[in-house]
Amino acid sequence: APDLAVDVEGVDYGIGTEQTCWGMITAQYNDDFTRIESVDVYWEAQDGVETTLGVDTEGNLNRVFGVTGAFGDVTTIPYLATLNPAIHVGEWPMIGGSGADVNGDGSIDGADGFTPNPELEWGYIFDPSGADGAPFTGDEPLQFTGYYFTGNFLTAAGAIQTAAGDDADGDGVPDNIAAAIAQFMAAGYDQATATVMAVNAVSSAFFSGLAQLWGVDSTTAAAAAGPVGSYADSLFQVLSAAGLPTDQVLAQTAQATSVYALGVLTSLGVEVNDSGHDFGAATNPLANPSCENEAAGWENYPNANSQANVATGETMFNSDDTFTAYDGTSARKLWGMYSGGENMENNFFQSFSGHFEAGDMFDVSAMFYTHNADDLNQGGSHGVLFAKYFNSNWGMIGIDSVHFRGAAVDAWHELSLACTVPDETPAVVQVGVMHVQPSGDDHGSFYVDDFHMTGGDPATNGRLVFQVGNNCIPDFSTQRVNPVFANEGGVSVESEDSMIPKKFALYDNYPNPFNPSTQIAIDLPEDAYTELTIWNVMGQQVATVHSGNLNAGRHKITFNGRDATGNMLSSGMYIYRVTAGKYNATKKMTLMK
Repeated sequence: APDLAVDVEGVDYGIGTEQTCWGMITAQYNDDFTRIESVDVYWEAQDGVETTLGVDTEGNLNRVFGVTGAFGDVTTIPYLATLNPAIHVGEWPMIGGSGADVNGDGSIDGADGFTPNPELEWGYIFDPSGADGAPFTGDEPLQFTGYYFTGNFLTAAGAIQTAAGDDADGDGVPDNIAAAIAQFMAAGYDQATATVMAVNAVSSAFFSGLAQLWGVDSTTAAAAAGPVGSYADSLFQVLSAAGLPTDQVLAQTAQATSVYALGVLTSLGVEVNDSGHDFGAATNPLANPSCENEAAGWENYPNANSQANVATGETMFNSDDTFTAYDGTSARKLWGMYSGGENMENNFFQSFSGHFEAGDMFDVSAMFYTHNADDLNQGGSHGVLFAKYFNSNWGMIGIDSVHFRGAAVDAWHELSLACTVPDETPAVVQVGVMHVQPSGDDHGSFYVDDFHMTGGDPATNGRLVFQVGNNCIPDFSTQRVNPVFANEGGVSVESEDSMIPKKFALYDNYPNPFNPSTQIAIDLPEDAYTELTIWNVMGQQVATVHSGNLNAGRHKITFNGRDATGNMLSSGMYIYRVTAGKYNATKKMTLMK
């Protein structure tokens, strides 16, 4: 055997032999050998299938530790969008998505489009659940940005950190808050009161700056900043009373206040939900593409006499039918001008000056609709989707166009147009639609909605797409256990009361991420009927880990990663929920295969 005293490898046992796993017990006796004084136990285990060290999830020895991909899938977000149509579905998967049983066969697998580890490399952080573990109940941190981690969410979180300042001295209190505390204390306030006032002041200043960054006037921003500051100092006091360390109280207050601020901005009419596009994606240069708010941002030529905005629910001309916009709540309607002459043009457009150069290319599209009671097809009138090019004297130097005519009534139709700027660089480019009426005897109207145009600048907000790192670390491990037991002749035990927790607590599971099992600790200050249940991100209960009475004390319960039927759960994010008498709590964990 190996000689541990001089660190010499063995011949029959240990590293380099056929018996790599070995152990020994050394007992120390008293002088007359009537009693064992101490016991030294040594056990050594090497990488191998028998010891489960250095093996993969299938039990094969590969001596590599790490991940070669990530968990997630492309079905979770689209499924959740069927429950909440306001959710935008992007092209990337959801990191941590547990999948959805799209085909209804009772399992989540490749037939549903599930993309398991290790195929996922890029994806969104998407979280529709809050503290209660159920989706879409109003307590979700990402609710104001469409449940995605987006550029706007990051801006708000970064802004409050900037307002609080760095923690240069490492005392857990950001420098700007510390400075404000000092000022209030110099004015005669005690430290506790000064701290609350500092949190209020810094949070108010944070919101005022953030609101003005997003176009809110300074007066309105200042008025709304007061409630944000009050929210922050109230939360700070609640968390402080719970006994949390000051640095944790400040961190949690900052995070919650940034979310609260996004809600206040939403109530002020600021569009903080940037989940409709990816960060850095080309934006739509057309303002108000869905023709909302009486088509604000759009122009008319020669006038707007034969145009109108029509809202969803309005009764359509010459009919009892009600209108439904394609996107948003309204669309633009155009009809004949009946002003005499031939080929009368009624234009609805937006202008771009100095934006395009000769040879530039861009695409334009829009949705068109005509109703049976005022069918555009009944005469020679037609709709046109166009891009017109003008020189500095308003001389037309070119046009790209496509006509809308002959389409089925009572349905939306998409028209698209590929445009190339003429060889002469235009001073002005107009993009829009027009109703062309050959004569006063040609009738009919059309509706237009949901314009799109390529060529915009990259978006400075939107859904953030994260790359999952692939880390493989060689693992050559030896597990050594060397406990020593001494005979003390007797021990004393403190009162059982001292071992009973003073308050209820649910701890983070460990390990996390886990595969295949993890341990969940619960503190119970009193006896209680306790249930520990597991839920997926869609709010479906997938397993009950424990259901029964538990005595007061700390309990550690192992979850084996299996559902109620005994099948292994898919990789992804899950919520574990504890209900114990009058107490309840939830936390999140990640299963990674």
